[in-house]
Amino acid sequence: MRLVNPYKLLVLDIDGTLLDKNGVISAEDRNALARVCDLGLPVSLS
Repeated sequence: MRLVNPYKLLVLDIDGTLLDKNGVISAEDRNALARVCDLGLPVSLS
């Protein structure tokens, strides 16, 4: 059975959400974003 992805786009606010106090995205979050991209889901950072 093939799973259907109901999402068309992932939009994330980076300021205070993805960025740490030094303005860096953690390796864990970068890996998660890469997995989402590998699934073919576009990602927009705002």
